[in-house]
Amino acid sequence: MLQHRGKAKPRNILKKPTSYTTKKAKEVRRWDNSYSRNVVGWEVQANETGEQAAALLEYSVWAEKC
Repeated sequence: MLQHRGKAKPRNILKKPTSYTTKKAKEVRRWDNSYSRNVVGWEVQANETGEQAAALLEYSVWAEKC
């Protein structure tokens, strides 16, 4: 095996994902799309209050049609 010199790090070895078997439909779900980095709402205020946060959350849910 080759020796790494200096600050070089060895390559990461990726493991194969675990496979699952199911007996029923929808027993195992995908986890990679369980969240999104999509910004659904934002607002700029001079201060922060619970009422403003609740209103922004309500508007964001309404806008996303959740």
